[in-house]
Formats: sequence, structure tokens, C-alpha cells
Amino acid sequence: DRQGLYLLNAATGQYGAARYEHAQADFAGDVWLSRDQTEIGAACAVYQRRECQYFNEDIGRHIRAVNAFFERQADVTLVNMSDDGNVWLVHVQGPTLTPSYYIYDRQARAVLPVTSTRSLRDEQLSPMEVVSYAGRDGAQLWGYLTTPQGSPGNAPLIVYVHGGPEGRDYYGFDPMVQFFASRGYAVFQPQFRGSSGFGLASVMAGRRQWGQRMQDDVSDGVRHLVQSGRARADRVCIVGGSYGGYAALAGATLTPDLYRCAIGFNGVYDLPEFLRWKALEEGRRSSSLDYWRNSIGDPNADRAMIEAASPARQLSALRAPVLIIAGEFDWTVPVEQGREMRDALQRAGANFRYVEYPRVGHTWGSWGMEERVGMLTEMERFLSEHLAPSAP
Repeated sequence: DRQGLYLLNAATGQYGAARYEHAQADFAGDVWLSRDQTEIGAACAVYQRRECQYFNEDIGRHIRAVNAFFERQADVTLVNMSDDGNVWLVHVQGPTLTPSYYIYDRQARAVLPVTSTRSLRDEQLSPMEVVSYAGRDGAQLWGYLTTPQGSPGNAPLIVYVHGGPEGRDYYGFDPMVQFFASRGYAVFQPQFRGSSGFGLASVMAGRRQWGQRMQDDVSDGVRHLVQSGRARADRVCIVGGSYGGYAALAGATLTPDLYRCAIGFNGVYDLPEFLRWKALEEGRRSSSLDYWRNSIGDPNADRAMIEAASPARQLSALRAPVLIIAGEFDWTVPVEQGREMRDALQRAGANFRYVEYPRVGHTWGSWGMEERVGMLTEMERFLSEHLAPSAP
């Protein structure tokens, strides 16, 4: 069910027993080998936090000491060490600590900064915690909650849904999350069933569950935060990109009572049309189309199900204002999904804004600085209008 670390005998082609497995998460591919490549020093996985097993206890003892130096609020990764093993280069990052490199001097017991990969000051950042809750079917679920500095505990809530859907979020520095928090919003990142990194069973639990179990897990997390006093029922907005964009508009149409507004960027909004586009672009016998049919459903046999789960076809239930953002050169989710959603919203008489950026693609890395700033400005303006932290 879960990925592990194994030794392979190259001469015989036989695998030995697992050297490392985590009870709840996949092996992260993060392994430290000795300089002569004969000894495994450490192997790691990421469940709610990064967790490592240290086969070399001397390394483990010092990594734990560095972690304690950062008050266990960051994940510490050994990157390299000097030939004598006394000077280490470590990578450190956490919700309130931008990704940075440090030198650890074992003999001096000193931690010395080298460089940060971000220009933000750490005091500008907001803390993150793990929130556990029960799904409606009794499943034990959880997500990350980032609370803005100085918040009394019930700041307006942004539900920020990851893409994939076979992706996941991580404990640590997330620039989009910190952007929202810096504007006074709490941010909830649910790790719904269908997310990756937690074993095959978790992934398979999300297959053909668009708008159903995966969406229910998001909704149940929102209800838990409201019932526990961490959020106000009338101050919740749902936001996401790619699959998260789908989930944002599915939340606004399938559970309209939960959300005051919704933002989708580069999202899928009409499932039958998306599957039709995949078939035309990649061929009806392609492995890519097979994957999406397994993920969403068969466009013929499951047509009623996937139409019912398509936000573009359920706009009669929509009450919240919507912001749709799309990139012209998106080859993962075609820009037509955004354009057709724009047209459907217009026909429905909805309160919406549509923004399309030329020459940008699906991933954040394909967006230039001007488009990134433009997108963040659009979201900030939209949230200020519909979910302002200072509003009653």
C-alpha cells in the first residue's frame, strides 16, 4: 500500500526486506547515504510532519539538536558534510521560517546562517497547525490551519484546496498561504481522501469521487472548524487551482450554504467536456485518457454522475460571487474550461469576474512576475470586497 525503501541485489535481481517503511505515509525518497555509499544513515517520510528514522544514531542526535534550536517549528534536512564530518550544511524550512541554508558546526555546537531563498522576514509569517476531524462516514481526517498573526482565532477563513487531485500539502512555508494570512485570513488546507503520499488506498478512495467523497471531506473540515469556533459560518471562501479550482466551484454549487465566495484558477469546471478534450488531444487509447476516466468516470457509462458533479452544469444553485482566472497557454487544463465557465456564469446571471492572462500555462513556474502580481492583486481585491477581515 505504501512506498518503502528496499535494498536490491543487482547480481541476483532480488529485493531484500524493507529497510524503511512508515505506518501512514509513503517513503519520501529522502535518504542519506554514507560517503562510501555503503551505509544508510537516515530515511524519511512526510505524514503531517517530516519524520525520519536514523540508522546512524550519531547523525540523528545532532539533527534533533538542530531541530531543537529552531524550537521544533521547522524541518531540518542534512544536505552535505565536510570530509571529517564536523561541519554540516543543513536545509531548514517551516511555516514561519523561509527556506534557508545553515552551517552546523558539531564541535562548536553552533548554527550559523548561510542564505535564505526568500526575501521575506520571518516575523511577517504566520504559524501553521494540524487540525484533526471526523468525516461524515467516520473516517479520521486532518488538514493544516494557518492563523494570521494577531488573530483572535476566528478570522475569515479561506479553504485552499490543493490540485491533483492526487497531490497534497505540506507543513512548511507556502507562499500562497502566507500571502492570504498576511492579508488577515486564516487558511485551511484539507488533506482529503484521494490525496497522494499516504499510500495507495488513500489515492484509490478518491477515484470517481469528484464532487462526492473528496468534496465531502473538504466540507466536513469546514463544518468542524465552524462547530469548534475556529471559523464563522458566514465568513468562508473556497479557493484553489487545477483540481482545487474544480473543488472551489464545486463547493460553491454543490454546497452553496457553506461559502460566501469562490475563486478558481486554471480549474476544471465541465467534466464531460474536459474528458472530450483529453480524448481529442491525446487519443482515445492513450494512457492519459485512461487515467482521467479512472479518476473522474466514464463519459458514457457515468455521464449522469459526472454531469451532476460539474460546476458549469449546476449554476442554478450558485449564490456566491465567483472569480475565475485562466492562462491562455494551459496544456493541462485547456483555457476553454475557463472561457466556457465564464459564458455559463454570464447566462446564469451570476456575480462573477473572469480574468485571462496571455502566454502563461498551468503551473506557477510558467507565470512571469507581472502575471503573478496581477493574479495576487485580483484575488486580494476580490477577497477584500467579499470577505474583508474588517467586515462584521
